[in-house]
Amino acid sequence: MDELALLRSLIAGEKLQEGELLKLLRKAHQPDMRDVALCNEIFAGAGDVLHVSCFRQIIRADVSDETIKAWVKTRKALIERHKILLPTIFSYLSPKDSHELYYAVRRIDDFCEDLPNTISSGRRDHNLRKIIKQNDHLERVLREAKELLEKSRNDNVAFLFDEVRHGYLASNPVYDELPSFDALVSYFDFLVGSVALNRIELLEGRRGYIPANNAKFDAVEVTYDLFRISGGPALKTTPGSDFTHLASLLYELATGDRDQSMAGAVIEFRRSDERKEADQYDVEYGPERDRQLEEDNFFHIRERIEEAAAKLELRKKLLEKHDGGDELRLVNLALAAGALADLRSATATHGPFLVWASQISEADQQSSWDELTDSREKMRALEIELGRRRRGLSGD
Repeated sequence: MDELALLRSLIAGEKLQEGELLKLLRKAHQPDMRDVALCNEIFAGAGDVLHVSCFRQIIRADVSDETIKAWVKTRKALIERHKILLPTIFSYLSPKDSHELYYAVRRIDDFCEDLPNTISSGRRDHNLRKIIKQNDHLERVLREAKELLEKSRNDNVAFLFDEVRHGYLASNPVYDELPSFDALVSYFDFLVGSVALNRIELLEGRRGYIPANNAKFDAVEVTYDLFRISGGPALKTTPGSDFTHLASLLYELATGDRDQSMAGAVIEFRRSDERKEADQYDVEYGPERDRQLEEDNFFHIRERIEEAAAKLELRKKLLEKHDGGDELRLVNLALAAGALADLRSATATHGPFLVWASQISEADQQSSWDELTDSREKMRALEIELGRRRRGLSGD
């Protein structure tokens, strides 16, 4: 079945055969076929069935055969749901071309693969409290360690450490980053301050990913992405709307749970930062941005200036708002200095600039691509060898 026929088959709501579905998933994800073959060799059928995110773990022997067996069983159940529900899901979409078709397949499949981890992650507020507790413990330990190190400044430990450092640097002249004992103690001010600042930014929602069981919310977010990119239905909070029904189908595809109400999740998403960020992304990287880049060769420099100025203003507000001790003030001042340096660098930058990849010579593009390919091949070879050693196989 060619791409056009496959597209028509999906939109027409015809049930997919397993072979066609697996080819569709493979085309959407574009795996390295050598990895597919190697995973099949390690565990029969694993490469043909499993999601591409599993391949590296199998190749490196990070997981046992029992785990792979469980993955294959779970994945096969998902594939059965794909065969039945994916055509119905695509009846709500209007992809203009194969690119939008494969984006939709990949986005939907990635969502299904990730959702079990999302569901098992627990409540966000509970996870945040746990992270804050770990953060507070780390800050206490660092402060205690710093106090003990300061008491050791005149002890034999400090002299011995600096003697070891001298010997190490003498035998490893390339490496010059090992600090002296006194410098090491001073570094703890930055560590303590960074951990204290991390607590503030976690509580204010400005840094760090907090795991949370937002399974229905995630289904709605995927539905919105399909509207933005693959011709899906527009966001509507009306019960029984095409948007809400599609979100419910996606949730059913990922979990097997039918006829779930998505109304609350749709309303929550409509007001969410994730929705605002998606809309902003479309503005920033849409045709209007391309037009601005064409007309203003300094457009990205102005963006850098605005970003650095915003960071500088943030540090100023934190310095005024929080009195967390000398260490917190130290790291805030350091970050403010970095933002100021970025601001000065951006304002002093001269053009003209290369904006499009087409402005880079084919030789330079090919050279960069060759370097990337070579790096990937070396990493792949190391991972294969690691897996062989772990499985007790010869590398010959």
